[in-house]
Amino acid sequence: MLLFSVFSCLSIGLTAIGIAGLIVSTVNWRRREIGVRLALGAKSRDVVSLIAIQGAKLIGVGVGLGVLCSLLASRLLSTLLFGVAATDSRTLIMVATGVLGFGVLASYLPARHAATLDPCRIFREE
Repeated sequence: MLLFSVFSCLSIGLTAIGIAGLIVSTVNWRRREIGVRLALGAKSRDVVSLIAIQGAKLIGVGVGLGVLCSLLASRLLSTLLFGVAATDSRTLIMVATGVLGFGVLASYLPARHAATLDPCRIFREE
């Protein structure tokens, strides 16, 4: 049980790092667009919400597919579980909520950084 707990925490951490990396890459790819938005008067909270909502959509799709795959694979795992059903709804909800929380936090931090970009500096670099 301890081994499963350690590996589950490790997988959630790697998921958060992967999501943050993906959002950072997206922000770097869209620097010019973000610079134009900021130069035309967009507020920093608008940029944060734009990027964070797009990240949350990706996380939601990923969590949905993960729950679906876990329900499909529950028969394979049922022999390894003791004292809990393979389709325990409370566990699925807790894990999905945890991954969503870490994912939203992991997408919020790069979005917050994108809102602090200076449009003049972005256009000088290109």
